[in-house]
Amino acid sequence: MKTYLGDAIILPSSMLSEVRSLTELDFWPAIEKDHHGHLPGFEPFRANHEGGNMINRHLTKALNNYTKPLYQETKHAVSDILTESTEWHEIRPSRDLTALVARTSARLFLGKELCRNQDWIRLSAAYTHTVFRAVQVLRQFPPILRPLANRYLSICKQTRAALKACRDFIRPHVDARNASKARAAAKGEPEPVYDDAIEWCQREYAADRDPADSQISLAMVAIHPTTDQLTETMTQIARHPELFQPLRDEIATVLGADGIHKTNLQNLRLLDSVIKESQRLKPVSVSNFRRVAVQDFTLSNGLRIHKGDNVWIDVAHMWDSQVWDKAEQFDPYRFVKLRGTEKDHISHLVSTSPEHTGFGHGRQACPGR
Repeated sequence: MKTYLGDAIILPSSMLSEVRSLTELDFWPAIEKDHHGHLPGFEPFRANHEGGNMINRHLTKALNNYTKPLYQETKHAVSDILTESTEWHEIRPSRDLTALVARTSARLFLGKELCRNQDWIRLSAAYTHTVFRAVQVLRQFPPILRPLANRYLSICKQTRAALKACRDFIRPHVDARNASKARAAAKGEPEPVYDDAIEWCQREYAADRDPADSQISLAMVAIHPTTDQLTETMTQIARHPELFQPLRDEIATVLGADGIHKTNLQNLRLLDSVIKESQRLKPVSVSNFRRVAVQDFTLSNGLRIHKGDNVWIDVAHMWDSQVWDKAEQFDPYRFVKLRGTEKDHISHLVSTSPEHTGFGHGRQACPGR
């Protein structure tokens, strides 16, 4: 198929089990290629093989430590952004839910001291907004002309300026941390302990990777898909007001006894199902399995894949009535009903399967899901 990336090989979902773990296919070059990560101003999209490992090592294994801080920050953010007003008022999902997700994720990535910093929120939002516009504009040019277009187009100049502003903001904070560690080491004292993505990135990434690029990269992969998922879920709940009370009752019952922690969140079965069903009907992309071949290989059906080929699997199977009963309908209880059955392993929001690829599937499925 002809795409803005060039030719793409679209495989049927039936081949997902075969290709999901192939080391000959890689996700990160696809992201870099898709978003011009090789060009100045787009460096946060550069292939980031350490990113998934960092999330798994420092975040996924320690979720219990972050559940309560994220909950507390979400309460503040909801109050500030969506307000506590009991009167009818308008919200704009593209603006307000993006701000909500951005601030909540910043608590995790930047720590308590910076997550509410209005300068950083403004700068990171400006870069994110500008760079995605620039990505779309550059896709209109043949790949060979994109470096030249990037040099002269106004939107690309704005992107480089916005990235520089983000770097200039983050760098003093990183330098201050490093200086504090050096002072402690010189005195023979324990170094200060930081547990956020600034620290994780310094441990995991190469020294020549700008810490601001890492922060923006994390923010973009967190904010865009999470905002899309939150918007779609809230839309589906609004379309089905009969869900209001059951969802409220479940939350009150599950969280009312012991408060919020990771184990309790896993017992919000209806909410989990509503989110997963919303994602099934409207995933963030028409292909959540995009890879680039990093070497030549041959599939079991004889199809030859060459190094550099774009390989996609679309998500049409998520709307296929041969895969899902009444696939075209929104069934909020669809995955609740699968709990405790032979399909329990695919019933959870965070689980991936060939039938539901909302978070991708295989060795490079979304690590932050």
